[in-house]
Amino acid sequence: MRNFLIALSLYCDVGAAAVIGQRANAAASTNITVESVAPNDAAGPIDPAFAGLAFEERSFYYYFGTTNNTNTFSKNLVNVIAEKTKTQPIIRVGGTSLYDPRMTTHNQVRPDHLMKYCRDHSTYNPHQKKPILVPPGQGPHGIPSDLTLGPSYFDTFATLPNARYIVDIPLASNNLTNSKEFAKAAYERIGPSNIFAFEIGNEVNNYGHDIRKHWSIPKYISQWSNWSKQILNTLGLSQDDKIYQAVALSSEEGPEHLPGDPKSDWKIPTIFRQGLNKTESRIKSVSIHYYQTKANHKSSLQNDIMNHGVVVRGSAFVKDAVKYLNKQKPPIPLALAEVGNALGNKTNDSGLENVLGDSLWQADFFLYSMSINVSRINYQSGLTFPFSLWNPAYNNTPAGVHAAFYGQVFAAEFIGTAEDVRVKEIDLKDNFLTAYAAYDNKKLARIAINNLNLWSGDPKSAPSRPSRNITLSIGDDAKSIEVKKLTSPFGGTASTEQNITWGGMEWTADSNGQGVQVLNDTVTLPVHEGVVDIKVNASEAIMAFVQY
Repeated sequence: MRNFLIALSLYCDVGAAAVIGQRANAAASTNITVESVAPNDAAGPIDPAFAGLAFEERSFYYYFGTTNNTNTFSKNLVNVIAEKTKTQPIIRVGGTSLYDPRMTTHNQVRPDHLMKYCRDHSTYNPHQKKPILVPPGQGPHGIPSDLTLGPSYFDTFATLPNARYIVDIPLASNNLTNSKEFAKAAYERIGPSNIFAFEIGNEVNNYGHDIRKHWSIPKYISQWSNWSKQILNTLGLSQDDKIYQAVALSSEEGPEHLPGDPKSDWKIPTIFRQGLNKTESRIKSVSIHYYQTKANHKSSLQNDIMNHGVVVRGSAFVKDAVKYLNKQKPPIPLALAEVGNALGNKTNDSGLENVLGDSLWQADFFLYSMSINVSRINYQSGLTFPFSLWNPAYNNTPAGVHAAFYGQVFAAEFIGTAEDVRVKEIDLKDNFLTAYAAYDNKKLARIAINNLNLWSGDPKSAPSRPSRNITLSIGDDAKSIEVKKLTSPFGGTASTEQNITWGGMEWTADSNGQGVQVLNDTVTLPVHEGVVDIKVNASEAIMAFVQY
């Protein structure tokens, strides 16, 4: 149980704590009134597959293996998430490979001013025996440059026979013939029933920074329209078959290191108005990528991650896109198809990733995204990405479950298994305390409360862990609530080795990705005349399941 007895001693007896900022207050109390019937402006119905997954192209092979040698650790973890909502998971495989313009055709290094990168540059080789080939001289870390995929690469997709896949087709290489070969091989080997959508290109708004001179929105629309038509012909499909997830914009951090740079023209409404709307008959969904911050030397777990205010501000361009797409006839779903909490954290010591605070951000971000009618989130993972949900054993690095996995499970359980799930944010006007309600078939079923105040379980610091006292008013029909916690006795900076649990359960490599009950901290509280009191510790999220 990995130091659990030590952790429990610190938590209960010593009460060691460090509170970051001035928001945490042990005496603080908040009244929250939740409507017992779904209000008209509640978002939804929520897709059971909302809590999707995404894997960098090369990493996907190492995460899951082949049907003859399946990575059961990864497969078990996918099943944990899918079982929470009884769904077929939607998994994006993409980000493709990096183009490396540092290297000339003579394998010489280009000048510094040309040392930039462009995502989306893998190549398909139908004669290649190996599933993946990486050019020599590249280390095991990061995203490989100029990756080559062979037909056997697609066999990995069969390790999850119930999954539906979004497959990224290379665009930046500007080789239509090769991309059609890639799409045809993927369609035939993965199978139409297991392909949710194709994406043509990845982070297309970045091409102009790298290999496409004079790149623009009209040029992108022209090329996407032509390629999407020709690929449909190659697959033997009609021009009205909705098989594409379009656009795939990068997160585009602005000057405040928040997503959705306001100075960029690459926004969904603009792209559609400039001509992409003419191809709506073949568009199944639209995607944007989202990373909460670009890590830098001033980054702070409390200010940049565990902060509902930055979630709302960072999601403003997402909200605008959702509103625009929902006005189309028929409405077009918007997916956040590549998501992580921070870019660049591995290059500094900001400590933003793979801690409980990261998981709490994820829980808040997923639920907020549900509440603004985002259709799905595909959380990104890769072999050496510190924000990943988990990592398989690779290059002498042991397998391990990351903190973000707990946020993913929290979000999936909040959705549940009802036929019609609606979600409503309960706006508390507080950047560090959030609340959401989930309604099953219009009736209140679950309430999530997230105390984002950063508390660190440091025995050399403050004497006690602050909490927020909540008075919940949930209607006279409710008899009791069952309360589960996402928490750690070490607080918001706790790693998964420091007893992060959801509902007293943990998932580890030692258990091969199966949940193990290590703590009995789930409680049932009676509701009196529609009211119940509950305490939520700093750096902790709870979910209350309403019982009638």
